[in-house]
Amino acid sequence: MQRSPTATKTGGILMVRRGWPNVLSVVAVQLVALLLCAPAIAESELGHRTHWVAAWGTSQQPNVTQATISNATVRMIARVTIPGDTIRIRLDNTFSAAPVTIGKAYVGYRVQGALVAAGSSRQVTFAGSPSVVISAGGSVVSDPVAIAVLAWQDLAISLYVPETNIHPSQHGGAVVTSYRTADGSGDSSADETRTAFTPTTTSMYWLKSIDVLASASTSAIVAFGDSITDGTCTTLDAHDRWEDWISIRLDLARGEDSSRHFLSALQRSFEHEGGRRATVNEGIGGNTITRENLQPPPDSTPGLERIDREMCSRMWGSRTSCSSWARTTSGAKPPRRRSSPACRPSFSA
Repeated sequence: MQRSPTATKTGGILMVRRGWPNVLSVVAVQLVALLLCAPAIAESELGHRTHWVAAWGTSQQPNVTQATISNATVRMIARVTIPGDTIRIRLDNTFSAAPVTIGKAYVGYRVQGALVAAGSSRQVTFAGSPSVVISAGGSVVSDPVAIAVLAWQDLAISLYVPETNIHPSQHGGAVVTSYRTADGSGDSSADETRTAFTPTTTSMYWLKSIDVLASASTSAIVAFGDSITDGTCTTLDAHDRWEDWISIRLDLARGEDSSRHFLSALQRSFEHEGGRRATVNEGIGGNTITRENLQPPPDSTPGLERIDREMCSRMWGSRTSCSSWARTTSGAKPPRRRSSPACRPSFSA
């Protein structure tokens, strides 16, 4: 007789124990979830086959300390992981009880802090309009924006919110400093200086993903897990989470003998495609696989309930196939992550 699975957390790693007789499987879902994309392929003006690939992304979550935006501009900082000449952004209002109006939106190259490179800003439109209303729980994707980006380049996405007392749907543990203007200051979305953007935040408001129009051989790897994946105890603005290093190592390993690489199995699985891999972090601190048998109940949407929104939704293309790649051991716990008492992996969303 099969017993129902139970879920536990240890050292920031979520485990599932299946109650088959004489069998104990421990699955560390902190490892990489592979997104094997097969989106619709388009022909570019030069005749090259291209498709949209997520170059950056994050997971929005409930129960985050609520900020309030009133007639002000937020400037979100995000680092894309593959190059391209055209991008688009996705804005989500997943956990808001009310619609939000984005009055204007701009994207440009971030230089330092909130400073945007002079002349780099491009206006973002939505179905040809400079403004868009995102319904409660809704999502919008922008029109394509002609702006060349490099792998590991910081972009500044500036969103003007004309309404008052708006609570942003957000990711609370971005481990990246973003910026906003003071309430009542109006539209600064096209302002490339940093002067008005003095308040800071380490949350990511509304911005869900940045897609790059890339060659048909390019695809994405998605890191899907809890606090270790999200970046708890990593360095603010250093981009030193484990999936950041995987992205760097994969780029360095291109053209090397994959049998000597620490990610050799992953590399070999991509050899037949030959393209670059974007790396996207969809971790949430305190996340679980399921809510079944968990006490207290999880304070963020469990993985099985959010996997479609985060990994198999339209941000990856019109047709996708998702599969998880995880380390499985039999009868043994994965190693605990060492950390100082002041810096324990967080289990609160």
